[in-house]
Amino acid sequence: MTDIDYVAVKSAAHNAERNGVADRVKIALSDLLENAEVRGEVMTANITADILCRLSESIPKNLKEGGTLILSGIIEPKLAQVIAAYESIGLKPVEQRKKGEWFALAMKK
Repeated sequence: MTDIDYVAVKSAAHNAERNGVADRVKIALSDLLENAEVRGEVMTANITADILCRLSESIPKNLKEGGTLILSGIIEPKLAQVIAAYESIGLKPVEQRKKGEWFALAMKK
């Protein structure tokens, strides 16, 4: 798990310990858009659709082949645009969920 926010990294480490998974995860203060050495089977991004689209080529570069990318923070008018941006680089939507006005997508590389 990585984040660019020190407090988020500290919180993730605390939560991993509390949930008994600290021995199965690696938590680091890192910017995945800059650090090509960190690669994962699951990546998440909870930011606005416009930023998700703008970073569509950068976000999944650290996702392992066959990995899952979970995108959230998407409003309905932007949903098709986000899907198209990630499909254009080879990711396939596998699940879509809605909570209130917000959508989340799971995509496979």
